[in-house]
Amino acid sequence: MSWTARGFGGLEHNLKAGANWLHEPRLFISTQSGIAGFFTMGTNNVNGPVQQVQVIGGAAEVNIPLDFYSGYLQDDWRATSRLTLNLGVRY
Repeated sequence: MSWTARGFGGLEHNLKAGANWLHEPRLFISTQSGIAGFFTMGTNNVNGPVQQVQVIGGAAEVNIPLDFYSGYLQDDWRATSRLTLNLGVRY
């Protein structure tokens, strides 16, 4: 979403904001060679995210649900006729 504001703190503000959610309920990873697989978890929780999959021989399979969230705020502020500041934050 974006909007333009004029007349306060300079000539013009172009304000922008947005959010994103990516939901992947099943991301299936399978390897079919070797003897053993090691999974490094992101938290000390069986339902936590897997950070690393290392296979040293053997067949290994993992089914990882993924959820990614992000958002941003941005202000393109035209302070003078010759100076525009682009300010923003993204998480």
